[in-house]
Amino acid sequence: MSSLPEFDDPPVAEVVLGIQFRQLFELRGLVLAPLRDRWRPLYPRIEEAPAIPPIVESDSPGMPQFQFNLVQMPTTRQLFLSETGDELIQIQPDRFVVNWRAGDPPVRYPRYGYVRKIFEERFRDFTEFVESENLGEIDITQVEVSYINAIKLADNDTGRIESFLKGWSGTQGHHLGDPQQARLTLTFPIVGIGKAPVRLYVEVSPAKKATGESVVFFTLTIRGNPGGRSVGEAMKFMDEAHEHVVLSFTELTNESMHHAWGRRHDNP
Repeated sequence: MSSLPEFDDPPVAEVVLGIQFRQLFELRGLVLAPLRDRWRPLYPRIEEAPAIPPIVESDSPGMPQFQFNLVQMPTTRQLFLSETGDELIQIQPDRFVVNWRAGDPPVRYPRYGYVRKIFEERFRDFTEFVESENLGEIDITQVEVSYINAIKLADNDTGRIESFLKGWSGTQGHHLGDPQQARLTLTFPIVGIGKAPVRLYVEVSPAKKATGESVVFFTLTIRGNPGGRSVGEAMKFMDEAHEHVVLSFTELTNESMHHAWGRRHDNP
């Protein structure tokens, strides 16, 4: 893909870049103490949360497969947060995730290159730590790229998704009028990147921000096997997935919204 659309003010609320790998059974919260000390200047806040189940793409469209380990999965994952909470690193025995979050009031989205750089640097720290502590080998099985967009509709009407979603004509003529809320899920197979199956999931769902304001979350997620076990192959998959997300976001939304989001001419 030689060019990608760009927006001056995209409605990005969160970006998630994640890698799944075969479980490192010795990786526990206390073991991460040296890494916690190393990251403390950047991520002074530490939290715990329930572990995310391992998920891989299956042969059935729209049916990701939950995998269960022979040894019971630890109940927590470790969260490393920046002072403002806009940057978040998540680690558990089979997963490494970097989140960028706009917050409320939102800060400007710093672009994919910035989030990618954070991921690459922190994942390098993590792999060096795993190697130095003899915790095992990181065997990558899945890569995930997810963009969560918070779209404000006129009059907080979360049922009128046709105002931003191209090709959706609404429910004109229905005897009950317009829906109060609307949800939608689309699944697209992706060929040419990673090892099949690789899919794009598009979800539209109503939500409320912390301020109580009603918005629609427009989420685009690509998940799949990068086709190899190396970090380089995972990053290549991530870059190609990002391109598909940006093009899909543009192709699935109305041009009237592109103007509101400050779309520029495509890069050469």
